[in-house]
Order: sequence, then C-alpha cells, then structure tokens
Amino acid sequence: MVQSPEASDSLGHPQEIDFMAKNGRAKGLSGNAAAKRRTTIGEAVPPLKIVVTISDSAIGEARRIGNELRDAGMIVETPLEELGQFLGTVAQSEFSKLSGIEGVTAVEVLGMVRVPPSPLDPQ
Repeated sequence: MVQSPEASDSLGHPQEIDFMAKNGRAKGLSGNAAAKRRTTIGEAVPPLKIVVTISDSAIGEARRIGNELRDAGMIVETPLEELGQFLGTVAQSEFSKLSGIEGVTAVEVLGMVRVPPSPLDPQ
C-alpha cells in the first residue's frame, strides 16, 4: 500500500491505495497477494478459488497451458498435470480470461460446503 495525493478523503487527507490495482498485476508476487485486487479504497475483493480442467488431447501440453494460466493471472497452487487439472486462485477481474486458453475445457469456482453441527453434539 502506498499513500497517494490522487486519492484523498473529504477532508483532503491522503488515502492508501493498492499499487497493484492501479498498475495491473505485479510480477514476482506469490500466494493470494498477487490475486487480491481492490475495487475501492480499503475494500478488498477476495480471489476466487478455482479448478481448471484441460482436454484429454491437451495433456501433453499441460506445462504450456499451466504457464499460460499463470500469465493470464491464475496463481497455480496445485498443478495436477497428469490428471489434466490445475487448482489455484484468480482475481475475479481475470476469471474470464482463463476459459479462452487453448486446451482448457472448464474453469469452475470451488464452493464451500458447511455442515451444521449435529443435534446430538452438545456444544
């Protein structure tokens, strides 16, 4: 985060802005830091947890596809090249780019399932 004279509150005080959001994807960052974006000052947009599936005929090109996914903004956390899948995160703004990569057959957002506590388990 950096302070910027361009972004100020109603009293003219400088506000912190996310340098990545203003200048695009920064190279060399790892983990969720590279996937986070800010829509407005102080409001973080969490990255999407996704699974990308490639076609059977493209398994031999999995390494190339993995590199293209990274170039398109995906942070590949678990490459399952032999199975034709890549697990990771991507900024919401870059999600649509992934399905346009040659060899990619599906890009799915992973959901979270929550199981309610058992009525037999006193808490």
